[in-house]
Amino acid sequence: MPQTSNSKARRSTRLASFAVALAALSLGVGAAAIAAAATTQAPHSGKSGRHRANHSFRGRLLTARAHAAIIGGEAAESGTLPYLAYIIDEVGEEDFLLCTGTVLSTNVILTAGHCGENEETGVPDKPEDFAVVTGNVEWSAPAAEKQVSGVSQLVIDPGYLRSYAAGDAALLVLSTPTTAPIIPLATYPSDAGIIEAGSEGVLVGWGETFFGQEEPTLRLRWADTVVQRPAYCEANAPVFLSSEELCVIDPPGDETGACHGDSGGPLLSVAPSGSGLVETGVISHVYGECFTTKPTVVTRADSLASWANKWIEAVKPPPPVPPPVPAPAPQPSPTAAPAPVQPAPAAPVIPPNLPGVYVTPRSKRGQKITAQVAGDGTYLVGITAKVTVNCQHGYTFEIDNSWLSYAEPASITNHVVMTTLEAERSRYLEGGTIDLWLQFNGSNALQGRLHIHIRTKHSRAGLCTGTVPFKAIE
Repeated sequence: MPQTSNSKARRSTRLASFAVALAALSLGVGAAAIAAAATTQAPHSGKSGRHRANHSFRGRLLTARAHAAIIGGEAAESGTLPYLAYIIDEVGEEDFLLCTGTVLSTNVILTAGHCGENEETGVPDKPEDFAVVTGNVEWSAPAAEKQVSGVSQLVIDPGYLRSYAAGDAALLVLSTPTTAPIIPLATYPSDAGIIEAGSEGVLVGWGETFFGQEEPTLRLRWADTVVQRPAYCEANAPVFLSSEELCVIDPPGDETGACHGDSGGPLLSVAPSGSGLVETGVISHVYGECFTTKPTVVTRADSLASWANKWIEAVKPPPPVPPPVPAPAPQPSPTAAPAPVQPAPAAPVIPPNLPGVYVTPRSKRGQKITAQVAGDGTYLVGITAKVTVNCQHGYTFEIDNSWLSYAEPASITNHVVMTTLEAERSRYLEGGTIDLWLQFNGSNALQGRLHIHIRTKHSRAGLCTGTVPFKAIE
């Protein structure tokens, strides 16, 4: 039975300065105070091999709360990899969990799902117990040379399958935005070529440089690696879900890999255009005592990009308010004849949401979508969709399902419906979501679109995504 370790580290520290930084966050002190409290000296730590083991579904053993730094890699030079984030989670008095993350927007950090919860109970950790350091390859740098932010919201990927350690991703919404640059996520199918077997990449993190390291790694590290074939991963990194995961190793020497503390760190690859880097994976787990002869498993970025981008838009900070412009001094104006009074334009007539059933025209592909509006015109009480969506490796998946009812309707606000429909786990599906946008145009007509993001159980079909626009009439 293989033994895996999630690359997240627990540290029990006796150093007051490290504890003060986290205490300041829990008391609501601002980012400047947190940064000032986090001094340049690193905390002493206990044994990093202190793991909690869980027996997972299908017999896979998952060892929780492990911290990782890159093994066999190199220290990052100052000013490089500016979109990396060091994550500290205070889970008890003088007890901290350490992870790595990446900057997706000014206030959103991507990390591993297991970095945000108690893996024994599944209970999410408290947002106020996190601190996030950005802006320096050394997280212990002086306060003036880094940024330290608190966290206002923790969002764990709803597709996170704890029993398989698949879909292992979470977002931290910062209470104080960072000025660090962002790293784009790989998407399917535009970036499919850079995650195929044989593609080269780089693992990055603040993890241990050898198993059992007692002191936390201060400086960010990176190591070359290579994406492997799904068949290799299934044999050497079980239980492996190719639709959710990639596995990487550094052949032929097998000298590099992730370790405890690298959880949430990125697998980076050169963009298909050859210009810049994209994040193709999120470090999830390793095997045994961080064996470099075993692959490192990462969560596929293209499987979570749609979910992450949706949250980035939802929590986007408002634009700064421009300073008021002083009014010009009044100038005397010549006497002029009064302008004729014009009648005010009539207010536009907004079409009502007429009750009834709206149906799309007949399609050659057999696509059909219906929407039912309640008698008072204020609720959508039914949506039925029979549509086909593209999956990986040339596969397609047909959705034929219904949602909503009078008991569970969706509100119509300003003639628009925006809601998320769940694609529940079934014989063929791991699950997923369908985002519905719908607008009534009057004349007994509406237009809308379905943004589909589902995961199949088929080993090759994997992830299915697409947008289906439609128009319907009553």
